[in-house]
Amino acid sequence: MAAQDTATAPGGARPYQIIVWGATGYTGRLVCERLATEYQGKCRWAMAGRNEGKLRAVRNDLEKIDARCKDVPLIIADAEDQASIDKMVAQTEVIIATAGPFALCGECIVDASVRMGTHYCDVTGETPWVRGIIRKYHDAAKDRGVNIVPFCGQDSVPSDIGAWFVVNHMKTKLGRKCARVEGVITKLKAGLSGGTLKTISLMVSKDSAVIADPYCLDPPESRRGSDGPDQICPAYQKELGVWTGPFLGGGFNTRVVRRSNALLGHVYGDDFKYTESWSQGSWLKACMLTLLVMFVMSYFKSRFLQWLFGRWAPKPGEGPSREERSKGLWEFCMVGVTQEEAGAKPTIVKATVGDPHDPYTSTAIMVVESALCMSMEQDGLKKAGVMRGGVLTPATAMGPVLLDRLRNAGVTIALQEPGTEAQ
Repeated sequence: MAAQDTATAPGGARPYQIIVWGATGYTGRLVCERLATEYQGKCRWAMAGRNEGKLRAVRNDLEKIDARCKDVPLIIADAEDQASIDKMVAQTEVIIATAGPFALCGECIVDASVRMGTHYCDVTGETPWVRGIIRKYHDAAKDRGVNIVPFCGQDSVPSDIGAWFVVNHMKTKLGRKCARVEGVITKLKAGLSGGTLKTISLMVSKDSAVIADPYCLDPPESRRGSDGPDQICPAYQKELGVWTGPFLGGGFNTRVVRRSNALLGHVYGDDFKYTESWSQGSWLKACMLTLLVMFVMSYFKSRFLQWLFGRWAPKPGEGPSREERSKGLWEFCMVGVTQEEAGAKPTIVKATVGDPHDPYTSTAIMVVESALCMSMEQDGLKKAGVMRGGVLTPATAMGPVLLDRLRNAGVTIALQEPGTEAQ
């Protein structure tokens, strides 16, 4: 099927349920592979980008997964041509945006989605960019009932849905509010893509003040809690009995969880706190991790260090090979503690959130399931009472419906200890 051809849609619906924007990039290809492997013939979807030759090459590769992929439509759209973006977005119920850095090429998709009434999800971890999107588009999207949902990849679905899961268990099963949750990385084997490195470099060099604000994604009028700066030094996690070091992903995951709490009216707890860290085997290893993180941050702030070491870093469009990804995995332990109450000690709730895939493969799984939530699960979302319209988070836009879909896709989200008294 030629580029820009449209599919036949039943009952006057839009031609596509999902369009993958940025399909030729590293993450975009993985998203398309996920759709080809699990959902070819089950949903109407198309691939979009600015280079028809590269799109055809991706489609040729997808045919090896499922021969029916030869009919996946290709749509040519360029971020510098808003008319082509508008035409693309108007054809689908949900757009999956994978082309970054989003600060450079993402706003045109959000703008079109709000105007065209198209739900949107992406794989960004760019908190400064999302902060700007919130301030510019939240009210308009809310008025039009359009869901704009960033952070739908491995950043930051595990943190956001995991924290919501623990807090919801406390509320519904224990009848308690939550004082704090800490997401502790207990397993992580992963590589980095060139796109991720470019994005981090752009954020650190231009938006360090925004990144440092622990509540930068909260509504401007929202009250602030007592969460402070992200962990930068070794610390002992007493509920797990382990030494931890800083986790770079916490710089955006924590902000997403705090926005979920704020959007829901601070129902998680009276002064709910959320932090993230990385479990290490000893105090010495936690110190070594701290030094490594300090070097990484210096690398992204220094053009000299990037020039000196950048030759060994992956370039945009490059990333871990299929073999390297096959060895990847990750796991969080979500440690929650209830608020103190008269006559009742605080209760600890522990949950596991993990996947036997590397973070990039998990990202493809999570953003596809997020898009399918908004396209195919409207009745379930309405029944669940989740929020509708605005720049939302995975937990506030999809909550229990996304949780169920992720479990069905093989992601672990389960209680370890449903409630033990804190010592």
